[in-house]
Amino acid sequence: MTFFISVPCKGTVEVQWAKALQSFWRDFGSTQVAQDAEKLEAVRKDVMTPEPHQNSLFRVVQYYVLLLSLASKLPDDETGPSISFGWYPAFSKSIPLAQATIKYEMACVLFNIAALWSQIAASENTHDAEGVKRASSAFQRAAGIFSQLSTMEGFTRSDDLSENVCRGLECLMLAQAQECFFMTAVQEKMKKKTLAKLAQGSVANYSEALTLLSPTLTETSTSMFKAKSNGFLTNITVKTAAMKSQAFCMRAREHQEQSEFGPGVARLKQANEAVKNAISVGGPKVDPVFQRTLKALESQLSRELQAAENDNDRAYMDIVPNEDKLTPIPEMMLVKKQEFNPFDDTLYPADDPKLFSWILPKEQKTAVDELNNERTEFANAQVRKVNDAIRDARAKLQSLGLPGRVEAVSKPDGLPSEVLNKSKLFRNDGGLKGLDTTLQTLSSFRLRFKQELAQLKEALDNELRADQEGRTHFQGDWDLRPSSEMQANLRRQQDQYVSTIEQASLSDEHLRSRIDQSRVELSFLELTEDELARNIPSLQGPDMSSSPTVKKLQDLLAQLESRITDIEKGVQDLRSRILKQDIVALAGQTKGNFIPTAFKSNAMSTYRNWAEQLNQSDMDILLAEIRVSSSALTQEQQSQSRALEQRSNAISRLNKAYNTFADMAKRLQEGLHFYSGYERSFDVHQKQVRDFCESRRIQTKIRMEELSTRLAGFSIGSDGSQPPDLPPR
Repeated sequence: MTFFISVPCKGTVEVQWAKALQSFWRDFGSTQVAQDAEKLEAVRKDVMTPEPHQNSLFRVVQYYVLLLSLASKLPDDETGPSISFGWYPAFSKSIPLAQATIKYEMACVLFNIAALWSQIAASENTHDAEGVKRASSAFQRAAGIFSQLSTMEGFTRSDDLSENVCRGLECLMLAQAQECFFMTAVQEKMKKKTLAKLAQGSVANYSEALTLLSPTLTETSTSMFKAKSNGFLTNITVKTAAMKSQAFCMRAREHQEQSEFGPGVARLKQANEAVKNAISVGGPKVDPVFQRTLKALESQLSRELQAAENDNDRAYMDIVPNEDKLTPIPEMMLVKKQEFNPFDDTLYPADDPKLFSWILPKEQKTAVDELNNERTEFANAQVRKVNDAIRDARAKLQSLGLPGRVEAVSKPDGLPSEVLNKSKLFRNDGGLKGLDTTLQTLSSFRLRFKQELAQLKEALDNELRADQEGRTHFQGDWDLRPSSEMQANLRRQQDQYVSTIEQASLSDEHLRSRIDQSRVELSFLELTEDELARNIPSLQGPDMSSSPTVKKLQDLLAQLESRITDIEKGVQDLRSRILKQDIVALAGQTKGNFIPTAFKSNAMSTYRNWAEQLNQSDMDILLAEIRVSSSALTQEQQSQSRALEQRSNAISRLNKAYNTFADMAKRLQEGLHFYSGYERSFDVHQKQVRDFCESRRIQTKIRMEELSTRLAGFSIGSDGSQPPDLPPR
């Protein structure tokens, strides 16, 4: 028998999560709440009309997992967010029933997960042994979920979620899972005794399902089944009778194998009566293919009964017992409900967007916010402290005429090697032309992205216009999901890309302006070595480059610059380490009672310990040694004071120009790095827009052709498939 009974999914109406959650969590930052709530709405819209296939099931389970997480952060009483969840009854097309509790939403979604498993099971190919096994497994999973539903609390049960209905559907799923085992056993030619027991196990569950789902035994007087679900109950009644027929038939054949011909005839009579009852009860409400199967079974059993009666009358003359004298057929159950685990990655490989993971109880959230402000100020204070110390050190060097005085005497005639190296680095890096070339590259990136953003906007506008034209022309027949809804995420993304590129434009123009203002200063570095030497006066008098004092100052200055570099990196690493610590997770991991003052105090104590590891005292020691050596150098340079000042000033101008170039080059490289990252992200967005527009173009074309043909008087076959909506991700 290849006909299975599947459970229809519950329909629903749209829910506006964003407004309710923003109002409820108004103290937690409206932007982040809105972003996560909009994502939650998008996930829910995607599962409002589930289809009987695995991918659709995965998405519904993903939404259920999100609800589990969200429910753990919301109160169980009426103090929660004001939001109404409307769901239609599964077995009738009446008005939706609404409740303002997330537990009701979870129960309805759980019902649909079980229903989808039943639909997936019913769609399996039962002519294939593997298909039968998959169907049995799916029915057992559905049974586990209906069992879980029957014990859920926290909501008012509608008729289709009543305890009796959930238990009845659990029995129905187990009956069909057992029937799959029976079909496999028949194919494997097991003993007739075993087959009879397997069939009887299915009968027991079908009968229990019928008892629990029957309108005469439901607790409410307005049961959903009374007016709307007679067909559903009829199918169960037919399946019960059909499996009874199979159990009696297999028992009869067992009797015949044991030469018990009288009981064999009695069982065949039972089998015939059962299958005739199934055909009579079913009528036009039963699947046509299953009807033909039942009639074929009736014909076969009639022939077997006639042959058995003839053989018994002519040869065996065994007594045919009355039905009340026959012993009941024992049951053999080989199936059981499978517990539902939505976190089973092997069964439900759905991505978890981890929405609202940052939400904590109010007391913890307040403490986290206060700690975040305190640690940010502490980290910034450490950076300011280091920057002040470095500025103070450089000011002390400047007051001593360093490092210019040392560079001036390190080579009294011509260019010092440090200055010459900086000039060569400037020219090797392309000089002003190199800066201009990089600026042009940034400009090209910016222009291309602006053009492509405009093209994407035009594509979305055209798609929206096509949808609006179809909606205007065909009115209610145009049943594609509105483009305005489907484009919402892509439009928001595009606005962000446009805003980012505009901000980048302002930064690029500011950098261009600074380079233009520094061109005269930077052009000094483009002079040849001879030209630079002519612009830097030489010193007359004794060569002091080999002076022990000069050598010592050079060494001390190098040590100081190295230490400054280490301290700058150290304080940035400290700031990053402090601010990147996940204090939300830290608060969530707190065991026992959460004490805000202790939580903040412990964290700040840790940060202060980290800061103490950043030692700056050796920088003060170096400065003291530099001051002593500088005084000694001053005594040695008394005879060259005027010439030394001129040479030092010229070298300082070169140093300043190179520092300006280094800063500009660094910022330009940061710009290139930004556009490189922007391009990678933008390519993904661009593909999403193009794929969406192409998918909608195909859908729109197909739907227009269908509706136009219908208006022209032709009928389109219902078996043609329509590409599914492709919402932007």
